[in-house]
Amino acid sequence: MHDKTEKPALKTVELFDDDVQRNPFSTYSALLSNAPLAMDSRYGNYVLTRYEDVRMLADNVWLSATDGVDPAGRFPPGTYPDIERTDPPRHRRLRALLLKPFSARTTATWHDDVRKIFDEYFERIETDRFDVVDAICYPAPADVICSIMGFPAERRADYRRWSRALMNRLGQSLSDDDRNALIEMARFMREQVVERRAKPTPDLLSSLIEAEVDGEQLSDDELVAHGVFLLAAGHETTTNLLSSIVFLFTKHPELYARLYADRDGIETFVEEALRLEAPIQSICRTTLEERDIHGSRIPEDARVLFSLGASGRDSAQFTEPDDIDLERRNCARHLAFGYGSHLCLGAPLARLEARLFVEGLLDRFASIRATGDEERWTSTVVRGFHHLVVHVERRQ
Repeated sequence: MHDKTEKPALKTVELFDDDVQRNPFSTYSALLSNAPLAMDSRYGNYVLTRYEDVRMLADNVWLSATDGVDPAGRFPPGTYPDIERTDPPRHRRLRALLLKPFSARTTATWHDDVRKIFDEYFERIETDRFDVVDAICYPAPADVICSIMGFPAERRADYRRWSRALMNRLGQSLSDDDRNALIEMARFMREQVVERRAKPTPDLLSSLIEAEVDGEQLSDDELVAHGVFLLAAGHETTTNLLSSIVFLFTKHPELYARLYADRDGIETFVEEALRLEAPIQSICRTTLEERDIHGSRIPEDARVLFSLGASGRDSAQFTEPDDIDLERRNCARHLAFGYGSHLCLGAPLARLEARLFVEGLLDRFASIRATGDEERWTSTVVRGFHHLVVHVERRQ
């Protein structure tokens, strides 16, 4: 029998206001302290922010990923049937297929190649004032994932436009330009699949075409979806992480100087940047059964927004959570890459790129200053910069 006791009304929260999206942290703080379970006032998602609650992402009995991650609504059935929209047991088999090329061991073998790509973009910077996103945060990660997937790097301008259209659809309505960009992206990916079927090459897309899951090869629609997902996720989130790293350095010049003097702190700094400025701020799931949480009942077939960004600032898990602490022992326990079976496949690669990026900055620039010329993402899902113009002082 169901409990007929009246449940307290949930606090509603506006997460989709432009100002909140650009700077959500006071809203996160209020939710963490006073409303661990709230209701999104625009789309009706249940909202969980506390670290231990966000770890419930691992509960595949309660939650399904098949409706997608978008807080603005469910993806139609059959749309983007990639690994992020599958549940166990098929998800486990798809993940096993993709895990090897993105494992920490494999990623370590890419170190020199990734460094070379970043070094090349650093060497192209000739002025002391430049847009760091255009100069390196976008093109270097794009070239890395293109190399892995086997896509032509010279089309990186198209990849940027397409990937941003894909990200723009999360949490907001889609413009005609973005819709057309997504059609172009799918057409390009389908052409790549046709080419690889006819003439396989030593890259990840060819490996996906030849692989079998549950005794069957992936369909063309599945290959297109995975190609779209890997291309976008493989560089857009890293681009946003790198731009946020630069932003943090402009706010904390003393930290930048400290890292130059002691490079041992770089890995911890990268984890702190991920915790404080998670490039993906939220993930949505659909409930498979009802559940009581924090005194309220979340029904079956409801949408739940898990705030990765808020979880990183939960004082119950991280002391002085708004501070960058290079001595923090549990810094890598953040949830910026998700949690459970859907933990980000590309996390080792993103960490490698971030570390090499920080080393490249420290090697070349004595200081980095903000100019005020910047444009952030306006999104509940994505955090980072479209543009971030900085002024640097070069090392002699």
